[in-house]
Amino acid sequence: MGGRLVTVADMKIVKVVVAVAEKYASKVYVGVPVRISVDAYPDRQFDAKVYSIYPALDDQTHTVLIEIRLNNEQLLLKPGMFARVTLITEQKDNVVIIPRDVILGGKIDKPYVYVIDGEDNGKIAHKRIVEIGIKQGDRYEITKGLKTGEMLVVNGMNFLMDGISVRVVKLEDIK
Repeated sequence: MGGRLVTVADMKIVKVVVAVAEKYASKVYVGVPVRISVDAYPDRQFDAKVYSIYPALDDQTHTVLIEIRLNNEQLLLKPGMFARVTLITEQKDNVVIIPRDVILGGKIDKPYVYVIDGEDNGKIAHKRIVEIGIKQGDRYEITKGLKTGEMLVVNGMNFLMDGISVRVVKLEDIK
C-alpha cells in the first residue's frame, strides 16, 4: 500500500545528467555550451549549457556527473529519452577544416596533403606538410600548411608524388 498515484512534472525545463570521463573534466565548467540530439528528432539539435558539476568523481567509472538544463517550451523532449550530448570545450572561427581521409603520413612521416597549383592546362600536385589542431569526428583543423581557398587533392592521393602533373575533374563532370 501507499504506492504512487500521480507524478506531476514541469516539462518546460528538462534536466539531462551526463557522465564525463575524468580526462575531460578539466575542460568542463558551468556555462560550457552543449548540443543535444535525440533519436525522436534526428534532424534537430537542442542547444543548452552546463548548469552544474557534481563535486566528486565516481570511484568505479572515473567519471564526473554534469547537469544540463534545457529549455523545452515546445514539450518535444520527454523523460526517459536517450540523448547524445556534445560538449563544446573549444571553438575557433575562421579556420581551415579538411576531411581526415585526405591527410597522409603519420607516425613516421609528418602529416601532409597534396595541393594543386597552376593554370588550367598545367596543374601540378605539391606535397604540403600540415599541422593538425582540433579533431572532430572525420574533420580536422589545419593550423599550419594550408590557406583557405587552396585546391586540395581528395582522391587518389596515395598514387601521387610531389611535382607530378594532374588533371582536375569536377564532381559534377563525373558520370
